[in-house]
Amino acid sequence: MVNAALPEWSTFEFIILLADILLGIYAWAIFNLRLEKRIKSKLPNWRGSIMTAFTFLGTLIGGVTLVVGLLTINYNKYVKFKTPSYTSAVPLIKERLVIDEVKLGSTGDDVVVLQTLLYQDTEVYRGPASGYFGEVTRQGALKFQKKHGLDQSGIADLPTRNKLSEIYSYQTREYWLSMIRLMPIIAPITQSTQNVSNNAKWGVPERVEGTEHGWAMRVNNDSTMATAQEIFDALNVYRSKKGVRGLNWDGNLASFALERANFYKANGLDDHAGFKNYIGNDDNRRKLGFRGIGENGSIGYLMTGTHVIEWVFASDAPHDNNQLDSDWSDVGIGVSGTGVDIIFGSTRF
Repeated sequence: MVNAALPEWSTFEFIILLADILLGIYAWAIFNLRLEKRIKSKLPNWRGSIMTAFTFLGTLIGGVTLVVGLLTINYNKYVKFKTPSYTSAVPLIKERLVIDEVKLGSTGDDVVVLQTLLYQDTEVYRGPASGYFGEVTRQGALKFQKKHGLDQSGIADLPTRNKLSEIYSYQTREYWLSMIRLMPIIAPITQSTQNVSNNAKWGVPERVEGTEHGWAMRVNNDSTMATAQEIFDALNVYRSKKGVRGLNWDGNLASFALERANFYKANGLDDHAGFKNYIGNDDNRRKLGFRGIGENGSIGYLMTGTHVIEWVFASDAPHDNNQLDSDWSDVGIGVSGTGVDIIFGSTRF
């Protein structure tokens, strides 16, 4: 019974169970001692000793039979009550792969393992193993729960962790942790320009014809151009407004972002060709220090930091989703003239 219900048992419940057992043994011993004393007072000779022995065996057999009988009768009902609702019997789990419950905002190895396991099913999760439980990971957990008939909480609760272990415990937790080096490089990328036709609508983003990632928007300029620090501050303020954690400044990402901004100033946007060529080299990614790297870029907007983030990059879904992605942990920003480049990073080497 205890083994069948083990996944739901707490330490306190085990202590109570042991206390009940010890109390039962103590009560049985006291009863037999008192009964023996009474019998020997009535039958002081060898008949009393035989009667005492029969009484001892009788109470022992009767007690064991009673307890086993009650457990047998109530076994199915008890197990059904104690085990998770998603199954009628606890699955055979060689090892619990995600040890503790993790949810939105959680970090650490359990999140890495969760993300790696979810990634094994392309219908469920295609995000990074960043070690941070963001909205992308929550959506992956929801899809996994829906696919396997679990309560859709978006949390790696006990039933979800059991199901993951049931499916993937053919390999150890250490193995799945090591798989992070095989996770994909993510590179969400978008670029925006103010080079639009005179017929373009003010403040309305439009796709740039002939590009894969280009957007254009016609807006009024400010009197000054933001610095990289001002854009960084505005980005974290905006993420905070949207309920997303702030990003850390990274010098390596900032150096690369400045190179890209200088390129924009001299040549205009390149539909991320330079970015993709650079991060396509494993040595370059290691130099930057991140497995997951993304980019937002723009040219032609003379604006404050707040307007760069909340007007230019927030105007279209690809830019905005990128700058609000909860899986990013670090960022570097470069500004050259009106060229702005933001390089995002997640999952350090």
